[in-house]
Amino acid sequence: MTTPDGDITSRSMLVGLAYRFFWGAIVGLGFSLIPLAISMPMANFWAIAAALAVVCGTLSALIGKQFLSALMNVLESFPPIA
Repeated sequence: MTTPDGDITSRSMLVGLAYRFFWGAIVGLGFSLIPLAISMPMANFWAIAAALAVVCGTLSALIGKQFLSALMNVLESFPPIA
């Protein structure tokens, strides 16, 4: 039998995983949109963008803030497009 406290703990853990997956997917989608800003998209661009968003979301859900901060450091290293 599970206690109410155990149910709340597992629920908060799942919410945390979903939250990290969401932000990882958003950052991954932003990362995949960089080529769109630079040049014309390829025919299969949206499939690649969706795959990158899912991969980044999964990695951020599994690894956490370490992956997101490393990904943000990579994004900040790019020069501004203007």
